Amino acid sequence: MQFIFIKEKMSFKTKYKPEECIELLKKETDQHNLKYYLTINVKGKPVIGSFYENRIRLEKRIYSRNSSSPVYYGELLQDAGGTRIEGYFGLNEMSPFVAILLIVVSIIAQLGTLAAKAPLTAHLFLLLFAVGVFFFPSIAYYLSSGQKDFLIEFVKNVLDSEVIK
Repeated sequence: MQFIFIKEKMSFKTKYKPEECIELLKKETDQHNLKYYLTINVKGKPVIGSFYENRIRLEKRIYSRNSSSPVYYGELLQDAGGTRIEGYFGLNEMSPFVAILLIVVSIIAQLGTLAAKAPLTAHLFLLLFAVGVFFFPSIAYYLSSGQKDFLIEFVKNVLDSEVIK
């Protein structure tokens, strides 16, 4: 299931306190809200952010409905001389569940075609659909690696931080 539930660890170290990090990120991002999802041509800052106490969620603004784009989920931890941001790149929260739902639907449809004694091409189509849905999130995530690189540079520049593994 690692093809659907992608988590790529990435941590940062900065000299700022966690509260200062949150404020700096809030200044440089647009807040994540429903308006972003209802309109495709929203103009604004290049990064959308959500902030919950010491946790952050950052995603690059895109003008298409690609729910398989990388999103950075991080937790700000007080560290000697600043803040350590422990986090990972993953998919939008709903992407894995939609993929699993589509796989289940294709399996049910496959059973229906077996019961109806449908032609072999119907079975092959549904099998290919299920396999495609299973691998789609990881393929789309890989193709969106430029967005991940953008977010890494964004955090490094805004927080004057360095990447730690």
